[in-house]
Amino acid sequence: MRYREETYQNQTDGIIEPIIGNDVLMLTAIIGLMIGILFVFGGRFGKQLWLVFWGAGLVLVSIAYIFYMLLGYK
Repeated sequence: MRYREETYQNQTDGIIEPIIGNDVLMLTAIIGLMIGILFVFGGRFGKQLWLVFWGAGLVLVSIAYIFYMLLGYK
C-alpha cells in the first residue's frame, strides 16, 4: 500500500498494537483544552464571536474526551 497501516506487528511476539497510544491522545486533548481557553479569552478580548465559538467547542470536546478516558472507557 502507499500509506502505512494503522497497526504494526511487534517483531518479537507477534502482537498487533496501534501506532498512536492513549497517552498521545490524552496529551492532545490537554493541549486542545489550553488552546480552546486561549481562543475564548482572545475572542472575547478582540470581540471576535467566531473565535469564542470555536474555542468553546474545543474546550467542551476536550473536557468530554478527558473525562471519557479518566472514567475508563478505553
